[in-house]
Amino acid sequence: MAALTAFAPYRLWQDRPYFKDWVKGGDHRLTSLLSCAMQPALQHFRDTGDPGNESNLAGLRAAELSTAVATFFACGQAVFYIEPKLASAFLDSDVSEVRFADVRTPFDCLYLHFGAHLGLTFNDGAATLEGVVIERRTEELQIVLLGCLNERPGRPWQERYDESLQLIVSPALMERPMLRAIDEIVANQVRRAHPEAEDIDKLLGDLDDKEREDVLSHWAKQAPYYEAAGRSGSVLKQCATLVANALLYITAYKDDVKSDWQDGTPHVFRDKVDRATGKSRDRALSKARSAGFTPIHRVGRQFIQAEDDAQTTGSDRKGPSPHMRRSHWRNQPYGPQNALRRLTWIRTARVLGATVRGDPYAVESSRGALSAHLKGLP
Repeated sequence: MAALTAFAPYRLWQDRPYFKDWVKGGDHRLTSLLSCAMQPALQHFRDTGDPGNESNLAGLRAAELSTAVATFFACGQAVFYIEPKLASAFLDSDVSEVRFADVRTPFDCLYLHFGAHLGLTFNDGAATLEGVVIERRTEELQIVLLGCLNERPGRPWQERYDESLQLIVSPALMERPMLRAIDEIVANQVRRAHPEAEDIDKLLGDLDDKEREDVLSHWAKQAPYYEAAGRSGSVLKQCATLVANALLYITAYKDDVKSDWQDGTPHVFRDKVDRATGKSRDRALSKARSAGFTPIHRVGRQFIQAEDDAQTTGSDRKGPSPHMRRSHWRNQPYGPQNALRRLTWIRTARVLGATVRGDPYAVESSRGALSAHLKGLP
């Protein structure tokens, strides 16, 4: 499985034994998985003499990680590999006009791989971001950051709880500009960690003293989890910028989403899967994945080619030295009397010099069209 561990969900599935226990157990409900994940995490810290805050944090993180990874596998293992140059461009692209409601997902659950080269760290610098699992849940959006630890990565899995961080966007925040929505989410996490007396009275006013004490004790155990989320506002905004750009780009630039295999896949696996159909294809794909290789959706090859072509094409224009204009999404007027608006990505441009962007490309509003385009991909 060495090759597949390049993608975080496969590595985490492999090194968390509770996934195998869950599969073998026969009860494949998520509630059963949560029990398989959380109980060993809590027990580990009881056995090492630290049943306090760290064990509660480990248990809650095990719950969010296990749910995200299991859902990724249950929904078909859709991996979108974002080419490094394009991922870097996304990180520097302005999404101030983008709402979470503008972001469409081609599958109910997918993994976007951005790569550790971006240098984004989360959970107080404990882990470096590799990618995110995104799940569309009715009207809300769940984004789970996945990464590798920067120190002692070989420690027991129960102590590697910093390899994930969850962001849930509620229906009430889907229509807000996304960066402002994250500010609200982070503020809510801080309030949950340390609720004001007024909030406590409002929520627990009908409880007797014993019930109130039990709830407050439960909240105190969860406080480290919400405190950590409350300190993550900056990286959550950066990750949301990556996610929004990637999904909007995938929707807009369908020609730059290609069916491919991860780097290093032997041709014998590719050929067998490509030639097979139906159940024969499923078996061939299963064998390829068992050997450590999986098909992917590769995003950004055309972007890289366009950038490379532009850099080798000089400009004959005279005047001030060229400078770079930051890429951004713009609400572009269109339709009768320009009365309608649609998001358009304006790529990085060299102003007063040779342009390095193509024509603006509007984001399509139909999720169905994109899903149909991607159905034929492995």
